[in-house]
Amino acid sequence: MIEDKDFLTNEQKDLIESTILSQSFPLFYASSTYDTGKDKMGYMSHIVLRRPEKRRNTNDNGINSDYYDFFKSILVTFCKKHKININKILRINVNLVFPTGIKSSGIHVDHDFEHKNLILYLTNNSGACTHILNDDKKTIIKSVIPEKYKAVCFGKKYHYIDIPNNKVRIVVVYTFTEKENGSK
Repeated sequence: MIEDKDFLTNEQKDLIESTILSQSFPLFYASSTYDTGKDKMGYMSHIVLRRPEKRRNTNDNGINSDYYDFFKSILVTFCKKHKININKILRINVNLVFPTGIKSSGIHVDHDFEHKNLILYLTNNSGACTHILNDDKKTIIKSVIPEKYKAVCFGKKYHYIDIPNNKVRIVVVYTFTEKENGSK
């Protein structure tokens, strides 16, 4: 597990401030964090790269946003610094969660197969932690406090978030696979 507060370039921070955190950045309502609708935690979302299972066919590259190259550059910056070799980017999503009175999201993993998660926090919100769990799905092995421009990277682990109780929580969520050692 890697936490890093200092990997973004000044240019990346400037674009986040001037565009992603601006009133003109498009966000869309999603009524549930699960495709099944089993929770009622509505949030705002900007799907940059659709999940593989949501792509229309094998020719669909999943790119859903003009901001794809920018968000990809952030992932590449993080992975270069930490010597992580990206094999395939699976998903990129900007999520904005409002205070709703709900205590937490559901416990989940993002994919059923091996992958890595990178969560980049775009807002400070000490009341909206990300909790990463042991394989028993109960024991918290790490609680990450959202700090602007901090990222946390972890493997296929169950996790959940505390829903903010006073301010919004804005994050960029990445999932990707890593090249095995020796792969080109």
